[in-house]
Amino acid sequence: ALGRPTIHRGSTTRLGRRRLDDRRRARGVPTATHMPYQRVLIFAWGTRGDVQPPLALALRLKQLGKDTAMFVTPPSDGMVRQAGIECVAASEDVSGMLEALATVDLSDLSFWNLIKTVKTFKAYQATPEFKAAQAADTKAGYELAVSFKPDVILHAGFEFAFWASVGEALGVPVLRYDLQPNHPTSEISFFKKEDGALPKCLNKLAFQAFNSQGIAKAQRPRALELRAIAGLSATAHRDGSPLVLPPDLPQMCAMSPSFVPQPTDWPPLKEMVGYWMMPPSTGYQPPQQLTAFLAAGAPPVYIGFGSMKGNPEFCKK
Repeated sequence: ALGRPTIHRGSTTRLGRRRLDDRRRARGVPTATHMPYQRVLIFAWGTRGDVQPPLALALRLKQLGKDTAMFVTPPSDGMVRQAGIECVAASEDVSGMLEALATVDLSDLSFWNLIKTVKTFKAYQATPEFKAAQAADTKAGYELAVSFKPDVILHAGFEFAFWASVGEALGVPVLRYDLQPNHPTSEISFFKKEDGALPKCLNKLAFQAFNSQGIAKAQRPRALELRAIAGLSATAHRDGSPLVLPPDLPQMCAMSPSFVPQPTDWPPLKEMVGYWMMPPSTGYQPPQQLTAFLAAGAPPVYIGFGSMKGNPEFCKK
């Protein structure tokens, strides 16, 4: 991605990576030795699990001598600054959303609980505090882009798809990234459902419905607000074509095709580019209690919930 060397389709050798670079050069895709963009701006939304992968990408770009900046939702902005990446914190703090969703059982996938979850989420979004934070962020994110003058913009596909209009306003390319295989395919189950929960014939339809309703429709009002701030038309793109929000962009899926093979029905410029991993930390000294626990028996298996919150029933399930 953006020239990052990637292990592709199970290839773990230097020769495999070289062949991947050769294929990318043939298609005009940048490689690790040919990264044409100098200034990269990344819009990252979510908790640590959402922000850490693009932060790892930003650190790799910095290592290649590129100038990088990130617009990040708290509380993960501190992690970005600590890593030495220029960062502007959003007003929206995603911990508020997690607290709101902790009142429902997210493991209950029944129709009625789904309705309850959606109502809870919409009630949170309807609060004056949330609306004010989003309005402030729309303006602040655009101002960051204008001042930073990026050569390319990356945005999270989920909550931040509306930032694609910033690239149109500044006349720079935009790439979408996802941490899941979030492009319609019949070969992979919809990532928000258990594998096999839907008939294979409905997989592509589920992806299409999520992208059209959960992303495009839900984010259109904010995208139009952003276009008004940027002086863009609310009905057409700069080239005169009818307005499509968000536009169909080159899309990077930051997971390894060695783990889940890239779908063969994905179009060009939709690509699994490998996991974005943070550099290994050095100098870490584990607490004595942890050291004693690890030495006391067989290697343990750790299962974590990350930033997820839930009531006791959810955690038990």
